[in-house]
Amino acid sequence: MPSLLTLPDDVLAEIFFRLALVDLLGPPRHIVPFLQSCRALHRLLSLDSNLYLYAHIFRAKFDYRAPARRLSDRATHAAALARQLVRACRTLSWFRRADLDGPRAVQHLCRAFTMYSENDGRNAAQLAWAGVPDFAERYVLDRLWAHRESTSGWPVESRENAFALWLYWFSLTPEKLAAHPPALRARLAKHVRPYAMYGFRYPPFLAPDNHFRFPLPADPTTYQHHSVETPHGFYPLYREPEYLTHEFTHFGDRVRIAEPPVALAAKLLLVAFVENQSFELPPPGALPLDRAEAEEIQFRGPTMADFDEYRTVRAARPPPHGDWDWRAALPDRAQGREEDGRAWTDRLTSLSARQENDWERWRACFDPWARSVPLGGPKFTPGSLSGLWAGHHLDPDVDGHALAVHSYVFDARLENPPFSAAAHALFFDLREHHCVSPAQPLPLWEPSDAMDEGALNAYCPRSFPDAYAVQHTGGARGGRRKVHMRRRGMPEEWVYETYVEGERNSHEPETCEMCVASREEEEAEVRARVADILAARAAEGDDDENEDLDVELDDHDHEMGEEQGGAARVDRVRRQVQDGLDMDVDELIDAVSSEDDEEHEPEDAHSRAASPTDSDMDIERTCSGIKDIFVTGETPARYAQAWRAYALYGRVRPWDGLVVLVRVQIPPAGGGASGSALPTVYRGYVVGGRTLVGAWRHATASAHTVPLEGTFVVSKVDRPPAAAGEGVGVGPDTDANR
Repeated sequence: MPSLLTLPDDVLAEIFFRLALVDLLGPPRHIVPFLQSCRALHRLLSLDSNLYLYAHIFRAKFDYRAPARRLSDRATHAAALARQLVRACRTLSWFRRADLDGPRAVQHLCRAFTMYSENDGRNAAQLAWAGVPDFAERYVLDRLWAHRESTSGWPVESRENAFALWLYWFSLTPEKLAAHPPALRARLAKHVRPYAMYGFRYPPFLAPDNHFRFPLPADPTTYQHHSVETPHGFYPLYREPEYLTHEFTHFGDRVRIAEPPVALAAKLLLVAFVENQSFELPPPGALPLDRAEAEEIQFRGPTMADFDEYRTVRAARPPPHGDWDWRAALPDRAQGREEDGRAWTDRLTSLSARQENDWERWRACFDPWARSVPLGGPKFTPGSLSGLWAGHHLDPDVDGHALAVHSYVFDARLENPPFSAAAHALFFDLREHHCVSPAQPLPLWEPSDAMDEGALNAYCPRSFPDAYAVQHTGGARGGRRKVHMRRRGMPEEWVYETYVEGERNSHEPETCEMCVASREEEEAEVRARVADILAARAAEGDDDENEDLDVELDDHDHEMGEEQGGAARVDRVRRQVQDGLDMDVDELIDAVSSEDDEEHEPEDAHSRAASPTDSDMDIERTCSGIKDIFVTGETPARYAQAWRAYALYGRVRPWDGLVVLVRVQIPPAGGGASGSALPTVYRGYVVGGRTLVGAWRHATASAHTVPLEGTFVVSKVDRPPAAAGEGVGVGPDTDANR
């Protein structure tokens, strides 16, 4: 009698696969009755019996390219993909019932956060099916301020809150933001405001911004002696790494990530709510209609047309969710092969590639005292700051902020901190300049104590920029664009190459100090491995001959000295073993390496998911030769007429990609008031590849006091930067303090 069991195995597997994809969204529920129909089918098609089939199902329903780039080779194995299918489906099912009081709530929140980070179109669709957008919004309204009994009423900074707030940010869409009723938007904004505005309690950075060099030389208790004690603890806050990380199994690896700062997500959300609320324009007749009318009456400041343009700025833009079959729409096969590869490059167009720096930041930057960090990619993509940025700068109420700093108890007066935004438009035209090895970077701030490495001056020397001349050269037909910095009256000069999109820098592996050091390290590892292999092979030979050889070598080494003798010993042993085995030593190493690979080959190595990402090679990280990133910029002239003219300079902290920009107001050309004498310092991260978010403060005399601090968010504007010569501030043949 005919039955399913009489069908060939490959036909059964194809039926099973098609059954799993009857519904693309959600767990493959249709395969459950099929597996339960009889024991023989279950044995044949169970996960443990058919890893490849389940890996194939995972690849059809979820995104997998980002893990292949970011994790070890195991992420491409069928076993890892098959078991990731189980974990992902359990997370989707958990969100459908949302048991926040269950024992694995944090695990599922973290997994959903990671799935959004890896989203290329499919993960976001699956999480939307599971109800994550509605879940996250309900969480903000009902749970974000829960369990405050032990914190004197202050909203809790916890893993649950951090992951949930980031899920809300990832799950939002421009349409949903615009559709919020005003009352709901106000409630949501109220719940995220404390996290966004009270940086003294909820820091947005993975390590205090007053440090540039890592690892830190002392433990947290040492820094407390130099910190300011507040009702919220010491300022700045130094966190114990063990309380800020979460570890979980991900695509066959044990992955440890930092708790993403709740304050950073809160800042993005707060500015998004501000941008989508009704914008109150000045009353008719209060301002000139446009720039032409302003010039006619010699008016300085924003016009009605400037406010009209400003209210359309959307700096806090949630990441797009993408299309299910985005890869099919790629223009050519070459681009498809690059997208499927295991190496990240800035040429990738997938949505997950925009999150690469963020992932590497969460993955590696949780312990500022660690002497080594997990192997990973860049925390900042060179060139990503170059261009025109637009956004908002939220100005907190001075008295309200001071009250919060000194309050042990979070009461009604602190729940909805006031701020102003309408008169603080931000427009930055930025340029990146790279110190490429073997060139030497501009010196860092000269610290007077361990707590202050010059963040208030973008980590630049104390006398910068006033005592320095800054000159821009090159461009057009004048060769490579560069910026030259020199302390006046001194001969030493620091030269940086200006980033130009599509133009290769001067990096050469032969002269790059980092490449040379890397090669020397690799050679040392090879020499050590050669010595181990040769010693093991020599031990298998005649003991008497080995003993005679040892005596001879010891005598010779003693004559040559320990250091030279050791090297000579390796060479002689290498020659002796090569003669005795009648095999080249390099061939020996290859043979033994092959044996090791076979010995440690995973059980599922022959059942990997067949895909372009399949590779036995470790992920390679290429060296760009960049030792330091310096930034210059200004307010484009068009916007300076409305929002005042500013010059900017800054640096990027290598450890986590923290961007620090100092903005200095430029006095009007015709004289008059120049505004505040205090420069403004913007510190933040580039999130999602196009949004710079963080906190601003004034450059006060001391870095040890709790500052008045607000939120800022700017995003790249999709149009060319201002034309050369149009901007103001640091330009060709100008001084940095102009």
